[in-house]
Amino acid sequence: MKSPRIFVFALSICLLFVSCDIMKQSAKTKTSTDLKETVETHTYRKGDTVRYKIPKITFKDTTVYTTNRQGTTLQTIYDKQGNVSDINCYASQIEELSRRNTELSQDLKEKQKEKTEKANLDWVLYLVGGVVVLGIIALFLFYKMMQSNLAPIKELMNQSL
Repeated sequence: MKSPRIFVFALSICLLFVSCDIMKQSAKTKTSTDLKETVETHTYRKGDTVRYKIPKITFKDTTVYTTNRQGTTLQTIYDKQGNVSDINCYASQIEELSRRNTELSQDLKEKQKEKTEKANLDWVLYLVGGVVVLGIIALFLFYKMMQSNLAPIKELMNQSL
């Protein structure tokens, strides 16, 4: 009968020294990807040729402008005698520049973390301490009560002898 009581008592004492820790684990990884792309297209085309046949008509102190479909202009300047003094060609020119910038930014974050949390069991220690103090007081009162009850029994034993 005493061995189960001793076992329970020993188990109760051992429980006081066991901790209730909680362990957490998590992973953390950071990955960053940046991509920059620049596409540039440059198209350049020279102007066209303009042909102008000078007619037999005599122009005096006149300027004649001739323009083709592409926008090239020919300027013919006549002097006071009707001779061609100057010919200017304003050729149209096509220049196209297109630029495209593309940026891609990608961030991936993963967490990995290990954490241990301890349970706060101080209240268990206070509870056990309180029970022990109450037990000591109860034993002291029980002892006093036994002493007071033993006094009449001792008297009876002394009288009977």
